[in-house]
Amino acid sequence: MMRHQVKLQSPSHTTDTGGGAAKTYTTLALLWANIKPVSNKEGVRQGKVQETQTHHITIRFRSDIGTNYRIRYDSDNYNIKFIKNIDNRNRYLELECERGVAL
Repeated sequence: MMRHQVKLQSPSHTTDTGGGAAKTYTTLALLWANIKPVSNKEGVRQGKVQETQTHHITIRFRSDIGTNYRIRYDSDNYNIKFIKNIDNRNRYLELECERGVAL
């Protein structure tokens, strides 16, 4: 079932030469995952049509993951919204993620 190799990325804040802050992501691990699309939404933001897609991504259990992390697969970024420990057995995590939304 876990046939997609994905990157687990954590955010880090860096300062640029002008003294401003920028958010960058660092890859923590390469993981095998199952990616399943769940729903699509379409809305208008600042006069432009914007699509968002919700996916459930299943990975093996990790204790070092948070909702500020993201999953990267191919050229797509999936922002983690919710983390569910399946059956509370510390074997698998189901991540509810959104694609198409900038953080």
